[in-house]
Amino acid sequence: MKFTHSEFLQVCDSVYGALNRDIAVFSDYGIQATFSESYKTKIDTLREIMPDEYWEGQQMLKTSAKDILRRSIERQIGDLRFRMKLAFGDNSPEYRHFKFGKFTSFTDAELISHAKRVASAARGMLDKLANRGVTEEELTALDIDRKGMDQSIDDLTEAKRTRQAMTMERSMLLGELYRMVTEVCEIGKHVWKEDNEAKYKEYVLYGSRSKKVEELTEDKQDEDSKE
Repeated sequence: MKFTHSEFLQVCDSVYGALNRDIAVFSDYGIQATFSESYKTKIDTLREIMPDEYWEGQQMLKTSAKDILRRSIERQIGDLRFRMKLAFGDNSPEYRHFKFGKFTSFTDAELISHAKRVASAARGMLDKLANRGVTEEELTALDIDRKGMDQSIDDLTEAKRTRQAMTMERSMLLGELYRMVTEVCEIGKHVWKEDNEAKYKEYVLYGSRSKKVEELTEDKQDEDSKE
């Protein structure tokens, strides 16, 4: 299909108007009022489906929320690592017990697991870390962000699934509508080819695509100015 989503809706509306006007003629070719009704329902349904840009935006928002929590967790772990280094020294068994590694390069799942382990281990050493300012409140804050990030990953996964589902639904509906509109246009051109040039052109789906869209836009503007 050579039309954009919005252009295709314009074309469908235009062809629907011509079909409704000529439905008596179309009935001779097996196109009944029920076909017209189904066609209109599909147009309205397609118009109500949010475009992919919307679902992409939702996915981006979920990704941003997850990334904000990730950066917060990395900052908190980095601060804890520094305080533990001050408390024990970076060669001590206590410090090595945390296995900090390059946690900023961890996957999201790895970072969540690491944050849980760090908070749990630090709680067991709070008496030794207190003089370096490590508190239960700080570890609780880390737990809250960790759980939030875990949930944000689930939210992002759901957003991706929703986008895929809506893409499939829109694609199927577009396919059904395209088959219907091309059938109507083929019949319309056949009926009016020799008898009415103006009506024939209403059923020319492509020809000059830009001219077709331009004409439809002008017709819509004329209708709006009359209202």
